[in-house]
Amino acid sequence: MNKRFFAVQVAMFLSAAILITLFALIKDGARVFQSVLAAPSDVITPTITMVDPTTTYNDIDTPIVITGTNFTAELSGTQVLTSPIAYLGSTVLENVTWVNSTTLTATVPWGLAPGVYTITIINPDSQSSVLPNAFTVTQGIGVWATGGPYGGQVRQIIVHPMTPTTIYAVVPFVGAFATFDGAEHWESMLSDRSLTRLAFDSQDPDVIYSGGSWQLQRTVDGGITWEMLPEVFVPANGCNLAYPAPHPTSPGEVYVGIGSCEGIPLEPGEGGVFYSDDYGNTWMTRTVGLTDTDLVDLAFFPGAPDTMAAVTLSGNVFTTTDAGLTWHWAIDLDQQLRRIYFNPDGAHEAWVVPYAEYQPPSAPYLYKSTDPGLSTWNTITVTEDLISTGGIWSLAFRSGTTWAAGERGYASDNDGITWTPVMANPNAINTIQVFAIPPDDDQMIYVGSEMDGVNLSVDGGTTWQERNEGLAGLQVRGLAVPRGQINTIYANTFERGILRSDDGGQTWLELVFFHGGSTKGQVLAADPFAPERVYFADSCDDQPCMQVSPDRGATWQAMTMTLPYTWDGWVGRTLATAPHPGVPGRILAGVGFCLDTAQCNTGDEPSGIYASNDYGRNWSFFGPTSAISEVLSFAFDTVDPNLIYAGTRGMGLWRSLDGGDTWAATPIPGMLPPVVIADIATHPDIAGRVYVRLYSYAGGPNPQPNLFVSDDEGAIWQELPDVDTVFGGMGGRGLIFVPPAPDAAPYALYSGCQAGLCRSPDGGLTWEQVEGAPGPSTAHLFSTPIVANSDSRRARLYIGTAGGIASAVGRVSTPGETIPGLGQILGGGVYRFTTVSDERIYLPLVLKMP
Repeated sequence: MNKRFFAVQVAMFLSAAILITLFALIKDGARVFQSVLAAPSDVITPTITMVDPTTTYNDIDTPIVITGTNFTAELSGTQVLTSPIAYLGSTVLENVTWVNSTTLTATVPWGLAPGVYTITIINPDSQSSVLPNAFTVTQGIGVWATGGPYGGQVRQIIVHPMTPTTIYAVVPFVGAFATFDGAEHWESMLSDRSLTRLAFDSQDPDVIYSGGSWQLQRTVDGGITWEMLPEVFVPANGCNLAYPAPHPTSPGEVYVGIGSCEGIPLEPGEGGVFYSDDYGNTWMTRTVGLTDTDLVDLAFFPGAPDTMAAVTLSGNVFTTTDAGLTWHWAIDLDQQLRRIYFNPDGAHEAWVVPYAEYQPPSAPYLYKSTDPGLSTWNTITVTEDLISTGGIWSLAFRSGTTWAAGERGYASDNDGITWTPVMANPNAINTIQVFAIPPDDDQMIYVGSEMDGVNLSVDGGTTWQERNEGLAGLQVRGLAVPRGQINTIYANTFERGILRSDDGGQTWLELVFFHGGSTKGQVLAADPFAPERVYFADSCDDQPCMQVSPDRGATWQAMTMTLPYTWDGWVGRTLATAPHPGVPGRILAGVGFCLDTAQCNTGDEPSGIYASNDYGRNWSFFGPTSAISEVLSFAFDTVDPNLIYAGTRGMGLWRSLDGGDTWAATPIPGMLPPVVIADIATHPDIAGRVYVRLYSYAGGPNPQPNLFVSDDEGAIWQELPDVDTVFGGMGGRGLIFVPPAPDAAPYALYSGCQAGLCRSPDGGLTWEQVEGAPGPSTAHLFSTPIVANSDSRRARLYIGTAGGIASAVGRVSTPGETIPGLGQILGGGVYRFTTVSDERIYLPLVLKMP
């Protein structure tokens, strides 16, 4: 017993000694750490050298990094680190964190008045530093603002022949962009979603022609202003494309080839070649001898500009030696064609780029001719690698080298005998579509790609860097916002896949690119109960699946659905998804079935509805009993979320009264099938009130849009004036109710329209244009790129757009060129509009500085 007691006493004594020693060490360590951070006996004066970024909008919180010297912090006890205090003007910044003696991070809170501010840093020992005029706050409340995302498909790049830092880029479905600082920053110059190419006048490069629809546009000031040229002719089917070709030596002379578009054939007497000798003010026909008038390109023979060549979509090659007065057929290459070139160097051989879909994958090739009459051609294989991305898109020539844009790009310095791959960005899912080499620098190469926008090499192609700042050319297919998180938004884009922004769309993070997903439906959604969860409707190994991310898009897992026995052995793909707003974990999905992948985009394939009750892990098929057409959207009644509507492509509107377990058709009187449901919106406050925009194709291929409302869950319908009917065109995409501000009434109904974005303040009875907003994207008919979100003080509307002309310059924060009398030219991307509940700018906490 005594030995055991003695041992216990010794153990207690040793433990106490150890504790005393540890406390002494911790105390000394704290003194040492504190002396490193801020030695009390020394006067340490901080300095501020830079802040990044230097500007923000006042509707979002903005993280910043402040760099300088002698930033200090104090350690209180053993756990609390006191950082310096930072001010923007007289407003204290939030979340100030001491990183080290040269770096601080902080957050500029939303709600500051617009202006230029001084930044002040005060160390814990009261030593301070000031950086005057360091940060700019721009109006973001009550205006449209955007931060991209930037990039997109770049089909053409042309370099100004006298000022190589001025460059123009053509982005399909958006328009033209220009840079005046060597691609450091781009700005939107021309809104034209049918734009095919740009071309300089031979003597005055500030005169540029743009080809798109049958009517050309022209600028005489380098793209600052544009004017529509007189029509060459008006196509009967409303769809022809123009390809301008200015005369290489005579100013003011310009040719244009006219061809078909979107697979719609030319009418008799349409298409061909036209000529102007007064900068496009008047036109003369130059089509004699053209037995095929579906033109896609024109080219001039170097040194003999009266000698020209023309190629047609179907594969015919024509030549002229009298400036187009008469044309002679040379050959039928029996292949759809894309471009024709004469090499400006060497023997001036001719090159033709075929329009090849490359399905199944095959080796890309070109046609080459050294025959003056262009009646004989050789097939040039660029690479034996099998590709399926459209083959070669275009050619460029510089100092004896031929550059072929396609896949990763290729270069030949021996007239096409051998080719070397050019890797613009080997890690990207990308196809090069154009090369451009400035006239005074062989080492500088610009690349336009299918997905990565513009890349630049300054060392002849050895290394590359993206140059996309301001190049807002991405096609936004869908948007999603987590409930209550006003600054977080997800975007699904054609070129870059899924992206996320945590600052209202000012900066973007690329998450993932999925292959095989639907291009038409409501494919992207954020979970209303677990805001970190995101869903994407997809196809996995030809089976329908749901891509699920539990961590805001950082990682994804594919959850596959089992095909019903009726379609066993078929191919399936998920077309739309919608989490249930009232039942955690329940998700609906529209799924289409087809015999093989080649038939999966006809719009006629059967479809059905699935549901999951465990956040997408497992799925069950819920019919309907007989197959319906593609299910592309869902909408929940906001008062009774078990009342659900489903929109289809062909079989109208369907409805479930039990949370999605059973479904029945909800016919709309007078609308004969096939009926396409483009949009559905339920009223936020009124049970049973639902709005539907639809297109009935029973009367022909070009239906008039219709807007209907029902106050009794779809039993009785009343027709309303549709926004497309009011403003013309077919621009109406998206339908959503948005309050003017949190807890404010009444709700307004918003929709994309031909005028841009439109709003109805009275539930669809009347429509008005929203000033300053570009229209939602019409590149994909069934996308709904309009979403809204709010917090306790702000309401925000997001739109995905391909750009356009804003009707009121004062309602737009994004810089851009202005068309007199029309408005400001805007690029594509995601735009936001923020309102506050009391219509006053909220000023964050202001502290009195010592």
